[in-house]
Amino acid sequence: MDRTNHLQALVDAVNAEDTEGFPDSFTGDALVDDDGPRYRGPLQVAEWNTRQVADAVVAT
Repeated sequence: MDRTNHLQALVDAVNAEDTEGFPDSFTGDALVDDDGPRYRGPLQVAEWNTRQVADAVVAT
């Protein structure tokens, strides 16, 4: 999956409130830097999503 498809999958998962599908939009070696704290890999990204992102809606 190229970057554009990964980004669209991320936006779609957030807007659908798909907390299970959200981490699937990241690669296995993903790194999320949330203005300081860093989250690596699908498990940490999923945990970050549950705490920080689940209530957000992203405009496309």
